[in-house]
Order: sequence, then structure tokens, then C-alpha cells
Amino acid sequence: MNQDTAKFNAAEEAVKLIKNGMIVGLGTGSTAKIAVDLIGQKLSENFQIIGMPTSIKTKNQAESLGIKLIGIDDANKIDIAIDGADEVS
Repeated sequence: MNQDTAKFNAAEEAVKLIKNGMIVGLGTGSTAKIAVDLIGQKLSENFQIIGMPTSIKTKNQAESLGIKLIGIDDANKIDIAIDGADEVS
């Protein structure tokens, strides 16, 4: 399995954990970018989330996909956060 396939698979599995109405931390990086794209594709009348982006780049990506966003000070907690792993040991 190449790295791109592994990243896509990781992002796809992470997105499966997201339920309608959740507040979702949207990370930064190549795997998180894939996850944000997948969330954007999943949006529908029956599936909406509120995203909390960790960077301006992620904010711009999420906005372009129609993901509703809030800032870090707009919620006391998030339900789940999706980000990549820079290092695993």
C-alpha cells in the first residue's frame, strides 16, 4: 500500500466516526485535507456538521465545501477532531 492510499484510508475511517450535528475539529495537513474533502462530499440535508478549523488554509477549504464553521472560542467542547499523525512510535 502506498502512502497516498494509506492517507486516504485513514481519512475515510476517521470520517466514518462523524455523526450528524457534531462539532468537528478540522486539522491541517495532507491527511486532514482528504478528510475535509470527504466531509464536504458527505454533506446533505440529513448530514450537517459544524467545523472548527485549525488553520486559515483549512478554514478556506472547508468554506469552499459549504461546511459551517465556528472559531475556537465559540464552543466549550468539540465532539471529535480529525488531524494527521506527524510521527508515530
